[in-house]
Amino acid sequence: MVSKKLVLSVVALVLGTFAVSACNGNGEDEGNNADPNNGEQPATGNGGTNNAGAPMVRAPVVKPIKAVFTQENFTTEYTVEIENPDGDEIAIAWNGPNCGAWNPENKITTDAKTTSKLTWMHQSPPCPAHTHHDEVTINLFAMGKRSGRTVQCIYRGAASGEGPTCFQQGFSGSWFGHPQNNSAHIRYRAPNKQCSQVELIQVMSVWKKGDPDRLAIPHNSGMDESLPGLEGYQIPDVADDAGGYVVDKFYYSDIMTNDPYYSGAEKGSQTQDAELDDRPGNTREGYKAVFEVCAFCSGNPTDAEYGNYLDCITWEHDGDSGEAKKTEPQPANGPSQGFRDAVAKWNTNKKFTMPAK
Repeated sequence: MVSKKLVLSVVALVLGTFAVSACNGNGEDEGNNADPNNGEQPATGNGGTNNAGAPMVRAPVVKPIKAVFTQENFTTEYTVEIENPDGDEIAIAWNGPNCGAWNPENKITTDAKTTSKLTWMHQSPPCPAHTHHDEVTINLFAMGKRSGRTVQCIYRGAASGEGPTCFQQGFSGSWFGHPQNNSAHIRYRAPNKQCSQVELIQVMSVWKKGDPDRLAIPHNSGMDESLPGLEGYQIPDVADDAGGYVVDKFYYSDIMTNDPYYSGAEKGSQTQDAELDDRPGNTREGYKAVFEVCAFCSGNPTDAEYGNYLDCITWEHDGDSGEAKKTEPQPANGPSQGFRDAVAKWNTNKKFTMPAK
């Protein structure tokens, strides 16, 4: 997910409230870088709903930043090409230079294809007397209004070249209800988090729909039975249930690892998305399953974020409509208590110790 601070910064850039020079006329920094109830309990803020039924709107498609440095005037021009496959309203904003004057082409567009440029004049003075400026990271953000997704591109320094592949920050690259109604594709990337390996953990709870929704305890009281043997989806073990919350990972000691990381998920890093695909189908009619997915840094003990949860997202599956969708509101302060209790119960039962400094 894109942080609230980042979104506000980008919106401010688009509205033109950020200056286009890193220094004003007085040389001052202007901040461009910126159980009763039959085993069910009433809802306590988990599993909200959002509007459904609208066609999926895809994220902007942004090609890597291209930079051209001109020696004669010590100026670098950065350019991106942006495609808008579903006619979304896209806000485009740049930031990054730390000295001199810079002119970003911030705008809002619905064009099918567009370009945007940032021109940075980094003569010395006021900038340092070198041309590479490797300490500076140029950022381009393309925010889709209807898709709700933000694509970020980065370029380091002021020399000519092409930047790395653009990406969707945090969990903003996730989508739901496509291609199948019950599909969820979770993606996470945070290049500013120093972590060499990111694992995804998914905890589920099941809620009987009503006013209010009520938590099913144990979780399987709101789920259809698993298929016999090891074919198909296997309901998490009741022994791993922690007050209605349970790690969503089928465990069979001969073939599965004893960690709580989601089976089959792609591990992530600062340059690679962590990815998880799910397509639930065992939620009973009259119930909905709520899934909380958190990114956890399990990489190297020297990583700054080692042993930390980096971010979380929640989504739900409706047992009546079969629809998967993102929940509202989203987690604001890391994993919920239910999530933490479920992971602790799993680790105790499976004798697994979470990485920690």
